[in-house]
Amino acid sequence: MRSHERGESSRGGRLTACTKRLALLVLAVAPLATATTARAQTATPDDKVECKQRFDAVAKTIAKDAYYAHAWTDSWYMVGSTSAVLALTRAFQYSDYVRGESLTFAATSLLLMIQRPVALTSDDALRGLRVAATEDPCLALADASSILSSNKVDGEKHRDWPLYVIPVALNLAVMGILAGVTHHFDFAGHSDLGLTTLVGTALSELQVYTYPSGSLKTGGASLEMSF
Repeated sequence: MRSHERGESSRGGRLTACTKRLALLVLAVAPLATATTARAQTATPDDKVECKQRFDAVAKTIAKDAYYAHAWTDSWYMVGSTSAVLALTRAFQYSDYVRGESLTFAATSLLLMIQRPVALTSDDALRGLRVAATEDPCLALADASSILSSNKVDGEKHRDWPLYVIPVALNLAVMGILAGVTHHFDFAGHSDLGLTTLVGTALSELQVYTYPSGSLKTGGASLEMSF
């Protein structure tokens, strides 16, 4: 009987603890929601006009970032596919170790086509923000600033120093493996192994260097200070 009472007391204690945690969570979230609602409700017509003007400037910056991201992606699709086709064509022209090297370079060329910048989705989000700005330009402006920040963070991640080192190490590793397997190494001879590796490394470094980084530093510096 006592064991049953202790079990009931333990379940009651856990229920009470869960109720307290839920109450604390509601108390923590409620002020944030209240503050956001109050800020939207207390926005004066002058504030909304100012927010609309700033939103239009941010929208132009986001559109420019999205355009560059699409152009960058399309360009590297073209470069990667062209390199792969050229390598495959060379593979069918030879029957010796050059064929294996060419097939390998065709596969590694596809790596130039796997990057997907975050800014590619900015134009879709911008269309929704422009609709929202007709009702509440201040909230739309805050969401637009988040898009700029996301594009900036994505660019910093993909332009960090390890991304410059990895392509060099990968291309050198592929060259070393091919030279070891085929027992041949020609920088600019029958197989052009060294030259092809050099070109592949240069393209990889160029891709990292030109990765879309967002315009927050140049186009949104004053906005960053305002938020």
